[in-house]
Amino acid sequence: MGQLPGEIAPISQPSPVWVYILTGLAIAAAGFVIFLIARAIYRTVKAITATRLETVPPVTLLPVGASVAGTPLTPQQVMDAVGVALTRLDSAASSSDAIIAAWLAFEDAALRHGMARDPASTPTEFTAALLNRSLVPEQDTVALRTVYLRTRFSDIPATSADVRAARGWLQHIARTLEGAPV
Repeated sequence: MGQLPGEIAPISQPSPVWVYILTGLAIAAAGFVIFLIARAIYRTVKAITATRLETVPPVTLLPVGASVAGTPLTPQQVMDAVGVALTRLDSAASSSDAIIAAWLAFEDAALRHGMARDPASTPTEFTAALLNRSLVPEQDTVALRTVYLRTRFSDIPATSADVRAARGWLQHIARTLEGAPV
C-alpha cells in the first residue's frame, strides 16, 4: 500500500539488538567515568593523609660560644647523626619523608652540638658545608644532597630504591669514619 498525501510515514524502530548494545556501551562508559572519579578521590585522600606538614624551625642567631659551619663535626658526632638518619629512614611514613628526615638529621646533629646555621645560608648549604668539613666522603654528601633536593623540591616522590641507596651512603659514611680519631 502506498502512502496517502499528507500522511506521516511511520518511524522505524531500531532493532532490539542495537538497543541492548547501545545501552551496554552507555553503562560501560558511565562505569569508567565513575571509576576515574573514584580513583582521583582515592589518590587525593591518600596524598593528603600521607603528607606530614613540617614545621620550619625559626632562624636562630648564633648563641654565645657556638661554632659555625666552618668548624667540622667530630667523627663521633657524624656517627651519631648517621645513627639518627638511619633510624629516621626506618620510621618514616613514606619514602619521601624518609629521605628528607635523614638529610635533616645532620642539621639537627649540628644544632645539638652547638653549631648554628648562619641566617644567610640555607639549611642545605649549611649541612653540605658542615659535612664537607667533617671527613665525610664527598660523593656520599653529593648523593644524599641530590636525592634530598629532588625529593624536597620537585614533584618526583622518593622511591624505596632511593631509601635503599640513602641507607647505603649512610652506611658507607659510618664505615669510613669507624677508625677516625675522636
